[in-house]
Amino acid sequence: MGQINSLTYRVVSHAEVPTIRTKADRWWGDPPWSHFMARTHGPDLRYLLIADSAGTLCATAPLLYGTADRGAFFAKAPAIAGDEVAFGDEWRLTESEHAEYDALRSRLAGARAAQYPTISLTVRGASDGVAMALESPVSRAEVHAALPGLVADAAAELGCRSHAILHLEDDGTLREPAAELGHTRVVLGAETAMDIPVVSGQEEYFAALPRRRRYRLRAEKRQCVEQGLHTEVRTGPSSMTEDLILLQARQRAKHGMSGEVGPVREEFYRIRETVGDAVIVLSAVREGQLLGYTLCLYDKDRDELFARSAGFDYDALDGGCYFALMFHDVPAWAADHGVRRIFFGMSTYEAKRARGATLLSLYGHLRFDGPDGHLLHRATQLQSLGEARRLEALGAKVIR
Repeated sequence: MGQINSLTYRVVSHAEVPTIRTKADRWWGDPPWSHFMARTHGPDLRYLLIADSAGTLCATAPLLYGTADRGAFFAKAPAIAGDEVAFGDEWRLTESEHAEYDALRSRLAGARAAQYPTISLTVRGASDGVAMALESPVSRAEVHAALPGLVADAAAELGCRSHAILHLEDDGTLREPAAELGHTRVVLGAETAMDIPVVSGQEEYFAALPRRRRYRLRAEKRQCVEQGLHTEVRTGPSSMTEDLILLQARQRAKHGMSGEVGPVREEFYRIRETVGDAVIVLSAVREGQLLGYTLCLYDKDRDELFARSAGFDYDALDGGCYFALMFHDVPAWAADHGVRRIFFGMSTYEAKRARGATLLSLYGHLRFDGPDGHLLHRATQLQSLGEARRLEALGAKVIR
């Protein structure tokens, strides 16, 4: 139990979160996704219960706990420091900045090890995961302003040597409080999003696109049709079939990750059991054989669609079929079903931007309290510089 300003907090397990009516900024803060996180992260998932001075529950917020050898990579501040798989673009640093970054990296391993255990307030998807109680007597802005202090105190209570607040699209209200408490603010990358106008269906949607983009999308779709492919759409838990699992495992192996089928099957099972009703699968099929797919999660309450994963048999397909399925067929389905915004994730920015997506810069606030923490603070500052310059070169708005 602790207090920041007029707000108090408790750290509890997922099972101890009371059942109340809440409203999150995005689907990632809603109960179905919290159940998926609980199934995925187990005891590493904790929650902040945030209440006002009278003890009335105002909000809940997810915390992910990690050690050097346990926990989600993206949620561990020491792990992402100095690792450009997470964020950064060293080739956009000046010569002197690059020299400093190189000198730092040789000293980071020991500094990282000294920052565990760690904890982060985060979910993915341009959202902090904070769910406000509908009857909350305080505003979301007030809760956000208190988060740096609340998370810092919770980290100390849990014996953590570092902590972070990650993947924020809008960090305006907590920027100053975080700086006062010694956090380093970083640009972590960008979520890519595509807005779908109010239209009668896909024909009106495509007709309204700029000519060059419409031509590109139709050309990529035509290439797929010429290869004998057609698109099938399945919805709900039963759409997550074994052929998707095998294709996803192959996709991961292609990109240097583990290609084991077991972990993929377990992940798909967790999705099916917790958020399966939201699943939309668009598949590229030829003569009854699945050759590519995109798995999306549909938030009907907010009219938003999230592209969760994709897999393609590139030995049997032209590379353009990925673009056709993702940027022609997914928006077509969205236009037919009243979706107002599609989120495509944090990667392949140039390809997504060229096909109509907007880059939404994401921010984080990190603090390293263990020995040599200053090295990690400086390394992440340099990573952030490179990342910000990369996004700005692509036309993204970055708040420095």
